Amino acid sequence: GVLCEVVSAVAATEKEEFLLGYVKGKMMSVVEQLDTDGDRHISKTEFAGILENAQACRALRDVGVDVMGLVDSAENIFLDSTGTRIESLSFHDFMDVVLQLRGSNSATVKDVMELRKMIRVMNNDTTNMIMKLSKRIREVSF
Repeated sequence: GVLCEVVSAVAATEKEEFLLGYVKGKMMSVVEQLDTDGDRHISKTEFAGILENAQACRALRDVGVDVMGLVDSAENIFLDSTGTRIESLSFHDFMDVVLQLRGSNSATVKDVMELRKMIRVMNNDTTNMIMKLSKRIREVSF
């Protein structure tokens, strides 16, 4: 009973670690081929190259990453926690973001709080921008 559950849990964990190691190795190989500047960071251009690479897409699908969801989330991948655009991601950060897009991952309270924080920052930025534009329009109108 209990021993079987423990063995099953350990086997599942080992299988997951093996798959993740395989995918990270495949992805590193693809990134090294596409890394035009040799900085081992993934830029938006290099990210597009990854999405066009059949081996990379297959490896991501093998661990449950929704590749189409990854394409749809491309803009959000290159934003920091404050919503500011970033030029590139380290391989480690890139893999963390990508692996969070697996279908087996569900939203946690932390994820919801991060989303809430990001929406608040973006809302404040938008409000400030609208206020500045309104002021400029009033200045030009009179």
